[in-house]
Amino acid sequence: MTALGKLSDQPTDLYKALVAEITSTTPPPIEDLVIRANAYCQSFGGGAPLYMIPGSSELFLFPSLLYSQLAQYQQLQAASAEASQRVLLTINRIIANANGLAKPDKTLIDTSPFFGGATHLSWCAAEALVIPVRVDQNSVDALRLTLQMLREKSMDYHRFNAQAKYNHRPVVHAIVMTHCGWSRQKANTPDSSTKFFVQKAIDIALEFPELFSEEDISSCFYLLEDFHSSGRISGNQRIPLSKLSAGQKYLVDGQRLEVNPSVDRYKTEISNLAAAL
Repeated sequence: MTALGKLSDQPTDLYKALVAEITSTTPPPIEDLVIRANAYCQSFGGGAPLYMIPGSSELFLFPSLLYSQLAQYQQLQAASAEASQRVLLTINRIIANANGLAKPDKTLIDTSPFFGGATHLSWCAAEALVIPVRVDQNSVDALRLTLQMLREKSMDYHRFNAQAKYNHRPVVHAIVMTHCGWSRQKANTPDSSTKFFVQKAIDIALEFPELFSEEDISSCFYLLEDFHSSGRISGNQRIPLSKLSAGQKYLVDGQRLEVNPSVDRYKTEISNLAAAL
């Protein structure tokens, strides 16, 4: 299952396309790879065409293939950079081919939260990053590691890119703090736990000013809640939050859930983030 429903009837997916590109075998036809998402989610019906390339659970196997291939190309001496760059720009080529068919206004890549494999290739293709950070210590620590990966030349992203003579670094356009809580005493005010972790995340971001798209780094931060029952309903029923109304009831995994009144605040939070992208 995905947020758009079952895609098991699709003849191919991103994993198969990546493997074909890297092993120089015949890639799947772009017409089979790019699908109309509108057909899989009623809420997208009637609007502008929305295209997608299905992912795959097999992408977890991809890092070993990617880095073993790059290790082999490192031994090619004079041809090393050209061969390595061809590998690192695999997703660029897939997107370029897909754009020729879909002609999108904007392309979004939903990556794994773990760096490596397809996430590395996505960074090589992306102009800007949107980094979700949960309001807890582990996630804030992971934010620092992510920013270090973008800055430090000795870490994997730049190390492999240097092998390919590919000097590219996406900017950080937004940091989205998730699972935020709000004060019950003061309207529109984060609770003390949320304020603590948001401030820690901002302090970390301030150590890496050259990575951000804005000089005012705090303007790159967006606060989202966990959306409670509304979020569960949205995911299970494949209905965007913007289409839900307070008081509606749905059966989710055998449990009857009601859209809570906070959904209007959730819509504003999502709208603010979407407007910045």
